[in-house]
Amino acid sequence: MKENSLNNRKIYISFLKVICCFGVTVIHTNMIFWCRPHGRVWVFANFFETFFYYAVPIFFMITGATSLDYREKYTTKVFLKKRITKIFFPFIIWSFIAGLFMAKLEGHPFDWNIFHIINNIFTSNYFGVYWFLITMLELYLSFPLLSAVNDKIKVYSYTVVIGIVFVGTIPLFLKIFHIGTWSILPPVVSGYLIFVLLGYVLDRISIEKKYRIGIYILGFLGWLTHFLGTIYLSYGTDEIVDTFKGYLNLPAILQTVAVFVFFKHIDYQKLLKNRYMTFEKIVNQLASYTFGVYLLHLFPIKYLPVKFQIDVSTLTWQCGGSVAIFLGCIVVVSIIKKIPFVNKLLP
Repeated sequence: MKENSLNNRKIYISFLKVICCFGVTVIHTNMIFWCRPHGRVWVFANFFETFFYYAVPIFFMITGATSLDYREKYTTKVFLKKRITKIFFPFIIWSFIAGLFMAKLEGHPFDWNIFHIINNIFTSNYFGVYWFLITMLELYLSFPLLSAVNDKIKVYSYTVVIGIVFVGTIPLFLKIFHIGTWSILPPVVSGYLIFVLLGYVLDRISIEKKYRIGIYILGFLGWLTHFLGTIYLSYGTDEIVDTFKGYLNLPAILQTVAVFVFFKHIDYQKLLKNRYMTFEKIVNQLASYTFGVYLLHLFPIKYLPVKFQIDVSTLTWQCGGSVAIFLGCIVVVSIIKKIPFVNKLLP
């Protein structure tokens, strides 16, 4: 195992940000998945849902890969100030805007009670997708402790293993065989911390090709289990059977690790040759827009079907709609970032 090169690290992290941001847009454009599970439309919706399921966990992994060594660059005070400020204020502002937007869209008066506003913001009632920002704030508050670990690779690897076993694997098999619920959950691997630690470890080691092939096979099987298992258990019923769903479930963990490892081990300079510099510039620029795209993308997803009476169950919306919204949000973010003061809303 050897350390990952800094140049390759920068480009693969940026590339993953763009891909995962698009994946999140696809998933949220594809909300027809959560309707009654039957017919070809739902099967396609299930495909999009499961194919891009890695998008959210990989964002947690990227955070671990890029931030758990913050002590090499910042004091803890500076780190927390930079990270929390970047997320907290846009979260508050855009959650409030989302509340006003949804009240207007749904045709009901906005509740100006300050306590109701605070509650709706911090429970993500205005835009459910903003739960991710609350989780990121929780994780950042854990980083001063995690970053103080001396032998990070060994300690984090151990934590990841017990997380995969006790959180991702045992509960799944108990569900499959209807044995009961699992109550042993080591606190250190609760929530999405496992992906943060996975990101740090996988970023800093190089995996031999023969082992990578095994990881890719397991990742494909994880996705296939999630895709086909959800069809098998849910088809013909009135609800989604979530046995194989969940970001902390084994199928999602296997798929997420495989995608992360795959893009990390691409030799982009060798693959692109004289086009590498152009590619790197474009990808890094797009990556700088992803947080803004995340904050904005649900507005057109909610607005366009109502305004233009779009049938969200069509493949045109599932495919073309997600692409158009993603690209449109990139354009909007790129413009806003050039406007003084206003650009602070989309850091």
